Amino acid sequence: MVVRAPFAIVCVALGGCLATADLSGLSTPPSTLDASGDAADGGGSSTNEGGGPPDATPGDADVGLGPTFFDDFSRPDGPVGNGWVEKTNDVFTLVGGRLVVKDCDYRDSFLRRPVDEAARDVESSVEFIYRVSAPTNDPAVALRIQAETLSTPRAFKAYGIFVDDGQSLTISRQDGDTFATLAKQPFAEPLARNSTYRLKASIRGAPPQLTGVVERLDGATWTEIARGAFTDTSNRRIDEAGLIGLQGDDTVSFDYDNFEYTRLD
Repeated sequence: MVVRAPFAIVCVALGGCLATADLSGLSTPPSTLDASGDAADGGGSSTNEGGGPPDATPGDADVGLGPTFFDDFSRPDGPVGNGWVEKTNDVFTLVGGRLVVKDCDYRDSFLRRPVDEAARDVESSVEFIYRVSAPTNDPAVALRIQAETLSTPRAFKAYGIFVDDGQSLTISRQDGDTFATLAKQPFAEPLARNSTYRLKASIRGAPPQLTGVVERLDGATWTEIARGAFTDTSNRRIDEAGLIGLQGDDTVSFDYDNFEYTRLD
């Protein structure tokens, strides 16, 4: 890990893995996280709340700001370390300088930053590479994860910005056992095996303004292939600061690399 700038307290997060998920996750007992006692909140039902343009479209972090935290995962194979905390033990490991994810219920397969890095307004990004063609799983950045909801198996409260089965960019909210799709932007073509992609996610303000972007690495250039935005004005919105993290899925065929986040407050 490389900490390039000091940070304070304010915003974001998501993720989860344990028994069986909305999909068909595998059974893994949840771990005891840390002294702060974060765990997970369970989930079951889903709703589609549609979308609509945000009142104000949040943009990228101010040009010239370095990331608050950066991790290229270039450490020996094994436990993730570097301050990361799992909801369920041994779902995330380091292999060959990448972050590898094992199958697990998405509501219990969280890898998140510690409580003292909580923030409200933040921008985050992570690179990912699919190991198979026609993927059926979802690389995800979690924002404003509410720490107190991480003690319940198969549930949590947070926003998720993710790539849905390699087909679309999706902005979502999980509130306990209720999953809501807030916005969805299909790709012109499915994502490809062994190509490098970058998922960018930001959240600002109250009511929360969320933006997601997916980019493809073409040589040395990042090409944007999808962008979506949503302002959450529902009575289930999450206005409070929260944790920042990554998420797994019930079947996993991708690896993560080069994670970073920048506080926007």
